[in-house]
Amino acid sequence: METGTEIQITADSPGALSPLAKLADIPEEEIWLAKQKSARTRRAYKLDVQHFMKTLHITSYEELRKVDHRAVIAWERIMREIDEAEPSTIRRGLRCSPACSSTEAAPSRRT
Repeated sequence: METGTEIQITADSPGALSPLAKLADIPEEEIWLAKQKSARTRRAYKLDVQHFMKTLHITSYEELRKVDHRAVIAWERIMREIDEAEPSTIRRGLRCSPACSSTEAAPSRRT
């Protein structure tokens, strides 16, 4: 999501989708990123989401919406054991993982 981009809801014409239906089509990633105040944080989290999707071969937002905690655990293990990522990088990644952000669950602070 670009900085300064706003989600606009307008009055519907007959037969158009309801505002709630329109909101359902907005990718979870964009909604979650919009809540972040710092441009640097948004950029880092966006890169983390892209890494998550690439690592787990997720190619669409529809697939991303179906992610559960098992995918997040697998990704954390890949970052730790294969990528040898720093603990702080892993924690940041877990904070922005789709499963954690959609449930607002706080990730564990493992080092």
